[in-house]
This record gives sequence, C-alpha cells and structure tokens, in this order.
Amino acid sequence: MNWKLQIFVFLFLNVITLCLSKLIVKTEWGSIRGFYQKFGDKQIRSFLGIPYALPPVGPLRFRKPIELVKPFRGIYRTKNFGPACLQTKLNGAIHAPNSTISENCLFLNVWTPIDASKKKLYPVLVYIHGAAFIFGSASGPRSRGDVLTAYNDIVTVNLNHRLGASGLAYGKSDSIVGNQQVHDVIMALEWVKRNIGAFGGDPNQITLSGMSSGAILASAIFLSPAVESGLFNKIVLMSGVAIDQVNVVNPKKLFNLTKSMSSSLGCSHYSSSNDSIQIGEIICLKKAKAESIADTPENPSFLPVYNDRYILPESPVKIVNKKSFPKGFKFLIGTEADENLILKSYSPTTKKEAIEYMEKAVSSLDLTQLNITHLLMKYFEDVNDNDTSLIKRRFNDFGSDLQFHCPSLLYSVAFASNSYNKVYLYRNDYVTSYFSNASRPYGAGHADDHRLFLGEPFRSPEMYSDDKDRELSRFMMKILSDFVKGKDLFWDSIKINGNQSDKISLPRWRIQNNEPFDKVDYDEDTDLCLDWAKYYGLQI
Repeated sequence: MNWKLQIFVFLFLNVITLCLSKLIVKTEWGSIRGFYQKFGDKQIRSFLGIPYALPPVGPLRFRKPIELVKPFRGIYRTKNFGPACLQTKLNGAIHAPNSTISENCLFLNVWTPIDASKKKLYPVLVYIHGAAFIFGSASGPRSRGDVLTAYNDIVTVNLNHRLGASGLAYGKSDSIVGNQQVHDVIMALEWVKRNIGAFGGDPNQITLSGMSSGAILASAIFLSPAVESGLFNKIVLMSGVAIDQVNVVNPKKLFNLTKSMSSSLGCSHYSSSNDSIQIGEIICLKKAKAESIADTPENPSFLPVYNDRYILPESPVKIVNKKSFPKGFKFLIGTEADENLILKSYSPTTKKEAIEYMEKAVSSLDLTQLNITHLLMKYFEDVNDNDTSLIKRRFNDFGSDLQFHCPSLLYSVAFASNSYNKVYLYRNDYVTSYFSNASRPYGAGHADDHRLFLGEPFRSPEMYSDDKDRELSRFMMKILSDFVKGKDLFWDSIKINGNQSDKISLPRWRIQNNEPFDKVDYDEDTDLCLDWAKYYGLQI
C-alpha cells in the first residue's frame, strides 16, 4: 500500500469514527447508539425505542412504573421504535401500524439537531400522544418529532405510556394504583430531566406538550402537587385539560369499573367483597392474558382518577379554584373549530330533540346537579325550528364547548389570573387538502392541529396536494419551536382584570383558510363559557 493510499484510509477511518462517535450518547443507564435521518436537506440524529422503566408485566402490571437502575452493558442500539402499549388488535392496526403490541412498552424516542452536544444544548419539547387514553403509540407517524426537529433546531422527545385498563385501572391499593399512565409520563419526564443533556438537550428548557388525552395528562401533571418541580417550565395543550367528570372521574366510579372488568375476566369470584379487591382477585388480574384485558367491554371507558393517593389528592376543579397550581409558567393552549366527539353519533332535526339529547349527555357524565336547561336554550335562542342545518350546527357547538372549548378557555383564564402564568391562546379552523369539505363541515376537526405542528405535510407529502398546507405547517412549526425556545409570540398573551367578560381580554391566534397565517382576533365565546363555569363547579 503506497503512502497516499495509507493517508486516505487513515483519514477515511477517522471520519467514520468521528461520525459514529456523534451517534453514541452516554446516559446514566448506559451507552446508546442512534442513527442519522434526513428530511430534505436537513439531517438529524434519531434515537428510537429507549427504555425508561422496567417492563410493567406480571407482578408489576397495574402498579406504578419502576425506574431502570441496572446499567446496560455494551452499546444499546436504538434504530427501531419500541412496541406499542396494550390495545385491541383493531386499534393497533389503525393507530400503531407496523408496530407490535405488548405490555413491555415503556419506551421513548429522541430526535436532535445534527450538532447537538453537551457543549451545544437545544431546548426540548416532550410530546404525549393522544387517542382517548386507550390506543395509539409514540411510533405513530403523526406523533413523531423528527420533522419538527429537522426544520426548527429543537430536541424533540415522545413516549409510550400504558393504555386503557392497563394504564388506568384503580383498586384502592398500590397493586392496582390507578393513573398508571400519568405515573409513566412523570417517570419519562424524570428520565429526560436527568439524561437529555447527554443528547444535547437543555434540561432547564423543557416544554411539556400533548394532544387530546395527551393534553389532559399534561394538565393533570401540571396540577399535581406530587410532581417534582423543575421537570418542565412551559406547557402546550392541544385540545384538552383535566376537568372533573368530563375526562377525570371520582374513585368510586373508576373502582366500580375496575370491578366490572374483573368480572369480565373471570376474577371477581376471588373476592368476598364488592368494596375491595382482595389478594386472590389481584393475582388473577395479574395473570390474565394481556389481550383479554384490552378486549374487555370496560376497557374503552377507563379515565384518569382524582382523590387517588398520589397524583390528584382532590379534583382538578378544586385545585384550579384554590389557585394551588404552580406559578411562573408559560402556556400555549388551543382548540379546533369542531371539537365535538361526545355527540357525533346523533343528528337532531328539531330543537326539542337536540335539547333532550344534550340533557341526557350532561346527565350521563354526572357533571352537575344544577338544572342546565337554561344554558342549553342559549344555543338555540335565535334558531328557527325549521332550520335543521343551524340546529345541527348549534348542537355540534354544544358538544365542542362541553368537552374542549370551554374547559380550555376557563382554565386559561384561571391560570393567567393575577398574572400567575403567561397564557397564549389559538384556535385552528384550517381544513387541509387531506380532508374533504364533507368530512369537515364546521372547520378543522379534533386533532387536526397536531398534524401541522408536527410537520405531517412534509413527512407524508403524498397526503397533501396543496402546497399551502406545507406553508402553514412550516409556519406553525416555527411558532411552536419559538415557544419552546422561550420567545415571545407574535400575538399578546391573555389579560385578566376581573371575573366579568369585559375585564377578560382573550386575544388569540386564528388559523383559517384564505386568511393570513398571522391573523389575530378575540375569542367570542367568553360569555357562554363563563356561564358554563358554574356547571363545572369552576369559580372564575
């Protein structure tokens, strides 16, 4: 071998060694090796399927997650997503395609700019996927942070948490602790806080975010007095806050649901009491086949619980009313034009039909003991009984307000009161080319915004025929990353000078078709949502 070739080989091997060294990160658990990904002309580092807790299987099923303490020897390769958490096969096929389904699912993923290092730290976004607490995965294309990182120079993390009964069953003891998925997210946040610096993420600039059920979990973690301070300092809530009876329930209701599930699995006969889950029943539940748990009729009904012993010692509404939540945070809180999920299965043709169904919906939630008819009538004050189209629209508005619009707005007001926290609002009305007008008759639907915030039009361009979608997605990704970086946004945060509507200023970023991307207006639902407050038990 001549000397020129020797020099070339030497330099080539040194370049390869340098490139590989940038992909190996030393965490407290051990060394992790990632890989390079490219989006357009942007290259990033990706680390997929990093375990953050012991597998919650066997005796650990239904318990709080247990931290990994035994170091991994060698180099752990992170080129593939971890399995999706336990859900039905149908949900897995739809919402976690190309993923295996397993109880051994507590994994997270990290995406970083190419030059991120301990010496060059970037702000961090931690994202909790949505999907009604019962399905989905961090491997789902719409939940990934790769494009956001590539185009905006932030570190993005997403994670799996347990789902359905395996992530929420409540048995009044540590053996079936309740809020397992909340505990999972907290453990993942603690892992990120301790280890993200090794990836080039700034542990002092962590934003917690989530969509739908993920947003509800994020807000519950913010409200929980049990959560260690300093895990995050900014929050993004896309369509969801934790609110009594709508999406967080009392322990009696959840315990009874858990007992019902136990009966469906053939385990209830091991207990002699309907008021407790005794040791024989616990053993039976922990030995039941995993897929049988996901297939029980009770599984889709599980929700987070308050008055547990760890996460929420009292209801979210009581915590908000007492203003005992943390102070000094920044929020970005938004909803879609059409957030109605609870009433989608019914289509009224008269005001009488609509109001009767609305009353039943509220009654089924045990939301309030107050007579809500007066509030419901407000949705139809100016509606002719022959105007079926407008009746359906107002009926749909009610569903959106009940579940998402008004809880998000009212919590925003509470969080911002007395200048406790800085809160930015947005409303997404924009319908992308992925959807037909028939599928979005009232504007953007639930979960449409996260597709744009996380760059789906770039990850899956074949799904979006209009370049305007990519332009908007690029703009929305920049707004989100600016927030993560701690920058002030282009519109004003909300201002609260009293509890009357004329003392509440709610500027919001309004995302609409055929409008400038930076349009700002004021929320027009303030009076109606203030009326809703008493039915939620909120004191604004």
